[in-house]
Amino acid sequence: MPYCPDCAVEVDDVVRACPLCGAGVQTDAVQPTTVYPLVTDSPVKIVLPWDRLRGRIFAVLTCVFIMPLLIVCFIDLLDSVVTWSKYVMIPLACAWLYSALWLYKIRRPVQLLVGLLAVTSGLLLGLDLCRGGMTWFLTLAGPAIVAWSLWTVPMAWLLTNHKLGWANGTGWCLVGITWFCLAIDMLISQYTADAPVPSWSLIVLICLLPVTVFLLYVHHRVRKHVNLAKWFHV
Repeated sequence: MPYCPDCAVEVDDVVRACPLCGAGVQTDAVQPTTVYPLVTDSPVKIVLPWDRLRGRIFAVLTCVFIMPLLIVCFIDLLDSVVTWSKYVMIPLACAWLYSALWLYKIRRPVQLLVGLLAVTSGLLLGLDLCRGGMTWFLTLAGPAIVAWSLWTVPMAWLLTNHKLGWANGTGWCLVGITWFCLAIDMLISQYTADAPVPSWSLIVLICLLPVTVFLLYVHHRVRKHVNLAKWFHV
C-alpha cells in the first residue's frame, strides 16, 4: 500500500501527495534492477604457442630478407649480368640463415654455435669466390674460423653439460681467448710476412696467464678448503 517516505503514513492508492507534509507518496512497486554478470577474474589472454609464433616470425623475416635481395638482383640485371649484387645477396642469405638458427636452435647452444660457424664460413668463402678465386679464405679466414671453433665449441659443450663454477669457467674462457689471440696473430703474420711469428699476442699471453692460473688455483685448491662467501662477507 502507498505510504509517505517522510511521515510513514499509509494513504490510499489514488493519493499522490501526503496530506500531512505534502511529500510525494512512495508506492510498493519496486523498480527492477539491472542484473550484471559477476566477473571475478580478468579475461584469459590467448597465448600463441611458441612453435606457431616462431613460424610466423620466421615467415616475416623471410619476406624481409627476400624483398631487398630481389630488388638488388633486379637492379643489377638491368645491365644483363650479375656483378656487384653478389656482394649484397650473399650477406643477405647468410643473415637469413643466422636468424633461422637463432629461432630454431636457441635452446641448443652447441648446435647453434656450430651452425653459426658454418654459415660464417660460407659467407667468407662466398665473398672470396666473388673475386674470381680463393685468395684469402684458405690461408686466413678458414684457419681463423677453425681456431675459433676449437675453443668455442668445446667450451659451449662444457658450460651446457657441466657445472664448472665461476672461477673454473672464467679461467678456461681466458685460456681460449689466449689461444685464439695467438692463432690470429700467427695467421696474420703468415699471411702478410710468410712467417708465423707471434708479436702482440705475447702481450695478451703475459697479461692473461697469471689471472688464469690464479682462477684455476682458486677453483681447484682454495675453494675446497675455504668458504669464499664467508671470507669476503658475502
